[in-house]
Amino acid sequence: MPRKGYRAKSGRTKFPLDVQAQRKLIKKAEGKEKTLLILMLSTGIHPKVLAHKRYGLEWDKRYYRWLRVKTMNEVMGAWSKAMRENGVLSGLVKLRGLTPQRLWQIVEGLGQKVKIKGLCPLQLRHTSFVNRARLKHDVFSISQGAGTDLTTVANYYMIGLNESKSMSKEDRTFLRWLMEA
Repeated sequence: MPRKGYRAKSGRTKFPLDVQAQRKLIKKAEGKEKTLLILMLSTGIHPKVLAHKRYGLEWDKRYYRWLRVKTMNEVMGAWSKAMRENGVLSGLVKLRGLTPQRLWQIVEGLGQKVKIKGLCPLQLRHTSFVNRARLKHDVFSISQGAGTDLTTVANYYMIGLNESKSMSKEDRTFLRWLMEA
């Protein structure tokens, strides 16, 4: 018997967030919310990596490293400017060991603050893929940076690439701050 409130995946399509929604979320977020939000949007980290030690999340002032959930492939990268600013990076310690359910609650609560119904961590992860495509990163570097396969990235890549054509200079600057070192 499925747990209370469970709905089959086929009915839960979560589209990536647009740039305006991401700005709104970051503006309203505080403390753990802000750290989690910026971490997920800028790195595409899977929520299980935060919840379980076996994925070996490690970091310092400049870099991060973890093992991808399904494949155990290593994912490494440099922190974005957004992660290095305003004490966000120092808040990572408070996220380690939170249960996946608690992570979902934090993200869902933040979504309710800005009236984004059903916001979830995986939606933030997939938005990260789209953001990289909006910045015209190639599909292979997005796949490598997220530690996921090309098929998954390809599902989101064309969305971001098409949106990149009509993005304003301000949106591009915001995404570079959020996504790039």
